[in-house]
Amino acid sequence: MPYLDSNSIVFIGDSRIEWGIKPKFIQNPNGEVVNLAFPGSNGLDILTYLIKNRIFPKAIIIGFTTNYYRYTNHNLDKIILSYKNNKIENLKYFLLQNSFMYDKESINLYRKGEKPYFIYHKYDNRGGVTVIENGNYDERKSYQKKMYKSWADDFNKEKHLSYLNKLTDLTNKFKDKSNVFGLYMPVSNEIFELEKGNYNRNEIARIFDYYFDYSSLKSTEDSLAKDEYFFYDGSHLNSEYAIRFTKFINDELKGRMHNMRLTK
Repeated sequence: MPYLDSNSIVFIGDSRIEWGIKPKFIQNPNGEVVNLAFPGSNGLDILTYLIKNRIFPKAIIIGFTTNYYRYTNHNLDKIILSYKNNKIENLKYFLLQNSFMYDKESINLYRKGEKPYFIYHKYDNRGGVTVIENGNYDERKSYQKKMYKSWADDFNKEKHLSYLNKLTDLTNKFKDKSNVFGLYMPVSNEIFELEKGNYNRNEIARIFDYYFDYSSLKSTEDSLAKDEYFFYDGSHLNSEYAIRFTKFINDELKGRMHNMRLTK
């Protein structure tokens, strides 16, 4: 893992950020660029870790969806750094991402006679990931739609507001030290339809120095292209478009940070 300091740019959030942002395409001549997004992560533990260790990066880009309040994170702020713990956590995460025996959802799908929703991750040393999935696009999207519909149906506003309060409290600790941005990653219209009923853009935007809202994907390249041109499953950008989107975000970040006080 690269060394993080006041010249670093850090991305945090869930798998949409993990798959969709390629750090090597973010330009930062004076520091590192690291993607610390994980499946099921809203980044609160990472923000807590940075504060506890007095690490204030040049820019922190925090992913957001209306479902972030559901995530329990990985308790990264509580892990005691040691050679042994490093090996244990690496093994657990490798098994979670690459083993059918460890992947509960794949086992459940297999038992029901469906093709396992298997994901292979290959990381570079900045957290950039190449993802390979089994099954065709419609099968993968069908699973995503079921999951997000169930989440929309039992949305808990009280827990959502509690998460926003915690996020606001943590981001305030970076004031005058880091540029803190929010980022709603592109998703297909079908997936966003299941999220937008509980989405208040203004409520979220005020938490950040600037909020990049790309929840509704608009492509000037091919307005008639089907979702599979952009996504693995309607929710996660595929590798090709993730590179294009990262380059776009790179230009957006440069423009925003240039106009803010905290440019380094």
